[in-house]
Amino acid sequence: MQLLCAVLVAFVAIKYSICANILGVIPVPSHSHQVVFWPLWKELSQRGHKVTVITSDPMNNPSLENLTEVDLRSAYQFMNLNFFQLQEEPAWKGLFTFGEFFSNLLEHIISNDKVQQLIRDKTTHFDVVMVEAFHTSALAFASRFNCPLILLSSLDGTSYAYGEIGNPAHPILHPDYALPFYNDLTFTQRIESAWSTLRIKFLQKYFYLPSQQKLVEKYFGPDYPPIEDIFKNYSMFL
Repeated sequence: MQLLCAVLVAFVAIKYSICANILGVIPVPSHSHQVVFWPLWKELSQRGHKVTVITSDPMNNPSLENLTEVDLRSAYQFMNLNFFQLQEEPAWKGLFTFGEFFSNLLEHIISNDKVQQLIRDKTTHFDVVMVEAFHTSALAFASRFNCPLILLSSLDGTSYAYGEIGNPAHPILHPDYALPFYNDLTFTQRIESAWSTLRIKFLQKYFYLPSQQKLVEKYFGPDYPPIEDIFKNYSMFL
């Protein structure tokens, strides 16, 4: 009986000694982007992991004692884009508008007092960072805490994201999910898909990524690696 008790105590000690300190960052203020990850945060916290989530849609469940939510419902003020009107605009203009949206949104999130306290607290440590899989300044959390990065997406991956993780998608065989067509493309659609892929790469490199990198320098520090390098150094993509 004494041996059995010792084994049980050892088992419990091992179970709780391997529990991780996890940071989740889901920047997009949209219920559909947030609610899909609620079961993940709930299950991780119930298994003994300490979970901190930066979210616009907190669960506010008092029974989840291991879950800390940084409430950023204020980010919904940036969800004033008319996506139907955006689709009617020229593609280049729509991408610029979307880029400005992400810049304003991420600056609002990262400049938040509670988020800044998290970044600047030298005693804070995380074992893993889980970030929504867009090329945003939020990826810098993985470098800040020098820990593995897990990418999360409630959507299919963009063609740009697939290319960045070493799994490039051919624009004719596998058009980007944001395009209004798939399978058996016409000649015109093939040209449109190829042109869309090139256009996105150009705007990402020369407009979108530089604006996000400026936010990293402003709110994290000057010595952080490029966002695309952090993205490529992911450990898992869900």
